[in-house]
Amino acid sequence: MAAFSSSTPALLSMRGIEKRFNGVPALSGASLEIGRSEIHALIGQNGAGKSTMIKVLTGYYSKDAGEVIFDGAPFHADSPKAAQASGISTIYQEINLVSYRSVTENICLGRERKRFGFLDWPRMHREAEEILARFDVHLDVRQPLSRYTTAIQQMVAIARAVSFQARLVIMDEPTSSLDDHEVAVLFGVIRQLKDSGVSVIFVSHKLDELYVVCERVTVMRDGRTVLVAPLAQVSKLELVTTMIGREIESPSAGQTAFHEIAPAHRRQKEKALLEVQHLAVGRRVTDCSFDVHPGEIVGLAGLLGSGRTESVRTVFGADRPDSGRMRYQGKSFAPQSPAAAIGAGIGFCSEDRKLEGIVPEMSVRENLTLALLPRLARSGVVNEEQQRQVVNQFIERIRIKCASPDQRIRELSGGNQQKVLLARWLCLSPRLLILDEPTRGIDVGAKAEIQGLIGKLAAEGLGVLMISSEIEEIVEGSDRVFVLREGRTVAELEKEAITEDAIMAAMAEPAEPPTHPDEAGPLTGDGATAVVLPPGSPAQDQPRPGGNGAGHAGESVQETPATATATSTIIQPVVPRSGVADESAGPAVQPAGTGTSARKSYRLEFLKRQATLTALLVLILFNFLFTPHFATWETLYVNLTQVCTIVIVGVGMTLVIGSGGIDLSVGSLMAIAGSLAPIIFLGKLVPLPVWCGVGLAFIVPVLVAGALGWFNGWLITRFKIQPIVATLVLFIAGRGIAQVMTNGNLQVFHQPAFQVIGLGRVFGLPVQSIIMAFLVVVAAWALRRTVFGRQLLAVGGNEEAARLSGIPVVRVKRAVYALSGICAGIAGLIVIAINSSSDANLVGLGMELDAIAAVAVGGTLLLGGQAYLVGTLAGALIIQLVRYTLLANGVPDAAALVVKAAMIIGAVYFQRRGGAR
Repeated sequence: MAAFSSSTPALLSMRGIEKRFNGVPALSGASLEIGRSEIHALIGQNGAGKSTMIKVLTGYYSKDAGEVIFDGAPFHADSPKAAQASGISTIYQEINLVSYRSVTENICLGRERKRFGFLDWPRMHREAEEILARFDVHLDVRQPLSRYTTAIQQMVAIARAVSFQARLVIMDEPTSSLDDHEVAVLFGVIRQLKDSGVSVIFVSHKLDELYVVCERVTVMRDGRTVLVAPLAQVSKLELVTTMIGREIESPSAGQTAFHEIAPAHRRQKEKALLEVQHLAVGRRVTDCSFDVHPGEIVGLAGLLGSGRTESVRTVFGADRPDSGRMRYQGKSFAPQSPAAAIGAGIGFCSEDRKLEGIVPEMSVRENLTLALLPRLARSGVVNEEQQRQVVNQFIERIRIKCASPDQRIRELSGGNQQKVLLARWLCLSPRLLILDEPTRGIDVGAKAEIQGLIGKLAAEGLGVLMISSEIEEIVEGSDRVFVLREGRTVAELEKEAITEDAIMAAMAEPAEPPTHPDEAGPLTGDGATAVVLPPGSPAQDQPRPGGNGAGHAGESVQETPATATATSTIIQPVVPRSGVADESAGPAVQPAGTGTSARKSYRLEFLKRQATLTALLVLILFNFLFTPHFATWETLYVNLTQVCTIVIVGVGMTLVIGSGGIDLSVGSLMAIAGSLAPIIFLGKLVPLPVWCGVGLAFIVPVLVAGALGWFNGWLITRFKIQPIVATLVLFIAGRGIAQVMTNGNLQVFHQPAFQVIGLGRVFGLPVQSIIMAFLVVVAAWALRRTVFGRQLLAVGGNEEAARLSGIPVVRVKRAVYALSGICAGIAGLIVIAINSSSDANLVGLGMELDAIAAVAVGGTLLLGGQAYLVGTLAGALIIQLVRYTLLANGVPDAAALVVKAAMIIGAVYFQRRGGAR
């Protein structure tokens, strides 16, 4: 490792830095030295420790060991603000400025100039212009920052950082969103920083840029500093091999489990299953081409930021392409959503399991079968026995370590979470399986099993498109390899040409993208050489070895059958789309770990989940013992009728919150339904027979409220508006609509046939309580047993993971808000029936707050992903009984409101303590 040598002391010296997270080392004796007025590159793969090193320096993390010397003195920052005050400024990849405020306000943010207690705008404008002029940037500083290009915004961020008298500026991927011209301008600004005596740490994965602007480089790997050298003395190829940690040599056989099933034993290549031609996606992918045949594993290799993940996400319908063509099974292919890709037989195991894979509050069983639910259902109801068979089989086959299939997936290790995600797609029996880092975070034994499984699936005819950061996995596992560099396909490797040196060379050295098969034939040489085409090189139209050649765009390519068949020893039973289980499937496999400790753990979990019911029982017992006349039918009747409408609205609110939303409009929707019903049965619009008017009064207002609820969902999904803002529209306008309908007048009526919904009794029980119980039971059953219920909770738990699993997120959200509107409409009818009148000013007033309180006290997470309907019922009863207890013991009603607020705070506090997120 080259040492830093200079006649002047280093500006920054970090030596022997150690940092552990839960005992796992993130930094192990890492070092970093930055000279004065130096532009220094800091590079490494994901997980190398770059970000942790920067965060230790800037005070975001505290180091466990080591020393930091800054400007000749020991240095320790307690916070990023303290680091900034000491002369260290960080400019992050995502520009952390306020785009809708002016350039001046952004530069002076947090240190505004004042005169006589008021903002001194002329002085701030002048200082902002002077700071920008240092970098030869001249613009109207009074304009909002959003009016300028990304490059200008980046320069404003740099100017702001330097204006803090920064002596060291850290730039994290500063060119990730800039075009070539903007990059050139930015590099000029960086050189000006150097000339003015400021040092720069330049973090980037684009190796070409380092040679343009940086003087020295520090390479990190696995939490250690592995190379420090002048860039002029290190080639790009050496940087790549140092980052990856392997010398340029062919790997010995058997480094992965792929060698157990030789490519020669796989099916002969047929016509292309997938063809991607000149794909462009935003600025990350500019010209990407590759193809996959049935029965082969195609590896996508490239450094971070090369466009690998963006390309496969587009194939899966998760992102939209800007240009290019795709063909799947010989036909033009442009999936509009992941659901469309899944329906075509494509599975996608995402790279980021936390953000795009798991739904943390759902169980292993629910996560594993998330994409399979429509095939496990009849008439929308999930066949739980069939679901258990599939889940138990994959727990056994892939050796997922869990206490039981009903254990929450967030409690599993990262490796076992990854296994669950892989099983999610394997149980679908896809024709094409896209794997983005399939073995990341998996132990050695499990990794070998997964690699062997992938090889067997390809041997059975499944097409596999694999991204991996482990070069040996790409080399041993791939029949062909496409190398991507800065968004372009720069090489295709086949057979013996698939070596580490060929892949690394293609990663490091630029090359023109391969010629399109339609234009000059397939990108294959003689079957044993790498194809890296120089500018203008034509490719010969030669057939693929052992295959029929790539189909031309105008040709009809024969559709290949489903490749993962019932003969597979891994994915049986194949679940048909009708949802009927394979009768040949064996008995369910019992998962490991269901011993005494597991039972004890679940008893504790059961007690935690039943805390609301326990509190309700304690409250009832207290009143039974100490409150006079509590154990009477009249007291029960009063308390029950007081909570019915709250619970009914709470049912809809629970569904909405479970989906990750909130609905403030329910009170206004109650007012609309309550105003419309008397207009109908009193014949104010059209005279109707009594039976017809009453019947329509039960139906039409509820449907109108449901339609308005759907409108809430439409606003949220169509315009990407936050639920609290979207539902605020009808919260305000809805009550106005109700007042317009009634001209602001009180509607008094006496209609026994209608009022039975609020005043009637069946076997002594209020009709409204029967309606309440029915809605709670049906909704709880639907959440547990139906596809819609599981999809609703998946959307609330992790919307992106749900979308990538083929769940129609937009339809689910709109339906949830429609159901909330229906519940509000029913509650509105009950309220006016009880009062024998309809007052648009009072019906449903404050109901949204009571419903949210019942949901929160009932134990449903306000962040989504869970929904406890019985808990909502118990929560409403607890709030009512607390109020009743206080009033019965002489406490004023105003105090009861304070207690209710305290209960909500307590419920949210215990949710957080329980590790809800």
